[in-house]
Amino acid sequence: KFSLKFGRFLSYTGWETQEPTGLFQYSTVGYEPLFYGYYQQGASAYYEGGTVDFMASVVTSAFDPLDRNTDPDTEIGMAISPGEGNFTTKLFLIQEDEDDLANIWASYKAGPMTFAAEYFTRDYDAGGDGDAYLLMANYAKGNFGFTVRYHDYEITDAAGVPIIDTDGITLSPSFKVGDNLLIVTEYRMDDFGGSDVDTLAFEALFLF
Repeated sequence: KFSLKFGRFLSYTGWETQEPTGLFQYSTVGYEPLFYGYYQQGASAYYEGGTVDFMASVVTSAFDPLDRNTDPDTEIGMAISPGEGNFTTKLFLIQEDEDDLANIWASYKAGPMTFAAEYFTRDYDAGGDGDAYLLMANYAKGNFGFTVRYHDYEITDAAGVPIIDTDGITLSPSFKVGDNLLIVTEYRMDDFGGSDVDTLAFEALFLF
């Protein structure tokens, strides 16, 4: 139930993570470079307790694997999955010098529906802070699936002036063609502080 790893590994933080696989839609949320931990170099411990898991890492940098900071940074987390695993929530705390970040996310599966929510808050060592969150719902039954995701994030400077203020919504229907082909389509609407960007995507995933 207890494991150790050393070397370079990905941060635990985030519902989608920095290099996600098995997304419910085509695109990532978009704010992961600003809030998610990235590749890290150091040591990490993980305890699998069944209902409650614990993890902790001591690394050179939580956000930059090329950083050779002599002061170690830390990432600690806890995962709770009561019952039969239909509900999961995870909490992570990252400390890098005076840069502090907290992340909490939760997911719940009920029949063909999967719901997820995530929230980030970050205080930067140079001053200023940031907040981000997402809400997601996925319906999957038979060969058909449909995902709706809303996201919002804002970063302000030390004076409280917004530097980045973005929100958007993603609509993503998917269809499984036989046992080896999944078609994912996506329509995404982003508002980058008053500048609207619409994106269409089409993806074919071959499964084997």
